[in-house]
Amino acid sequence: MQSNSSKISKTVKAIIIFFAVVLFTLAILWIIDNYYTNGKLIINLRSSDQSEETEAPTSSKKKFNVGYKNTDNDETLESEEAYVEEDLTVEKAPKPVIGAWMPYWAMQSAYLSLQTSPAEYYSVSPVFYEVGAEGSFKNYIPDNFYDIMYYCDAYDIKVIPSIAQFNANDLHVKLQSDSAVDQHVQEILYEIDTYDFDGIDLDYESIKYEDQAGYFKLIKDLSDALHARGKTLSVTVMAQWQDIQQGMSLQDTRKVQDWNYIGQYADEVRIMAYDYTWQTAEKPGPIAPISWIEEVLKFAVKRIPREKIWLGVHLSSYEWIVEDNNIDWDKYNIEEIPASTTQRAVSYTYDSIINRISIFDSFKTAYNTRFEEQIATYDCYDGQKCVLFYQVSRGVTARENLAQEYGIRGIYYWRLGEEGELL
Repeated sequence: MQSNSSKISKTVKAIIIFFAVVLFTLAILWIIDNYYTNGKLIINLRSSDQSEETEAPTSSKKKFNVGYKNTDNDETLESEEAYVEEDLTVEKAPKPVIGAWMPYWAMQSAYLSLQTSPAEYYSVSPVFYEVGAEGSFKNYIPDNFYDIMYYCDAYDIKVIPSIAQFNANDLHVKLQSDSAVDQHVQEILYEIDTYDFDGIDLDYESIKYEDQAGYFKLIKDLSDALHARGKTLSVTVMAQWQDIQQGMSLQDTRKVQDWNYIGQYADEVRIMAYDYTWQTAEKPGPIAPISWIEEVLKFAVKRIPREKIWLGVHLSSYEWIVEDNNIDWDKYNIEEIPASTTQRAVSYTYDSIINRISIFDSFKTAYNTRFEEQIATYDCYDGQKCVLFYQVSRGVTARENLAQEYGIRGIYYWRLGEEGELL
């Protein structure tokens, strides 16, 4: 049997050990808490072939590389690292809804594409109208007009026709005075009331700066009239990713299309986030590099409510004839890219590209992860050299994911018709 003094001694030792463990635990917790609150937690990143230590970020600054110079706009998006002060993405944002333009020159093929997966579409915008020469209001109502209307009604797809416009002098006739704007509003409303459209899309892509007041009045007056009818006003705009600078293409149009103003009155603002390298560019290049699209979205969400923003996504391609197409397109050093020998690149649908692949034996293609676009080179047209930038399903998915990251309302495809497996 143990003595009473021995029992006491063991009890004291147990108490001391217990308090020692408690104090040690508290000390460890204090150290961890101190490291976290001061932003000094060291995280070990390990893989099979590397191990590095990186300090946890103490601010929300985000670093990125863009990696392309647009020879048409003469805008450099890479050269040094840029920093964004805040993270503008949205966690757990819903998937954007889907819409698509339907061009009047390919309305039948667009209609056939719509029928392959009607449940996916929230709305469509057939290009039924155009502001033409000397301000004329052209009607492109197709032969299959009622087929489209009945079909969309059956599947609860909104029909929001687009009015196309590409000449600033022609549009000036519509915007030069209050009375001219009033008349234009009335001719638009007449079409909406006659056919019971769900709204209208103003796709005005060339505007004189002096017509900004008329353009603003058109948007506000249409907004008021359409909302009184329970209809939707959509405004399609040129892409912007920074304040307007000298040398930008269609500079006046971009200035007129003030996103802060448009965002107040339009229900939808569709951003044409493509044609970064335009058809008339001196050198071939990506149609919509993904990092540039992100810059467009960052610019947009600061000026337009997210629930009104629609990202225009291209399904088209551009083909340039060049003197030499033996280029490392993955590295894509702009100084090494040969100039185009044609004044304007040719645009093809995806189905047409598949046909070209079968025609040209020299067709070589690879996916560029920096641009999220496919690039092909081949011998074409009696031995001439061609370079083709085009969309593939992987690129479409990348743009859809980016749209969801920024929590915007929807995606609008340019365009339906002969898009094959892209959608």
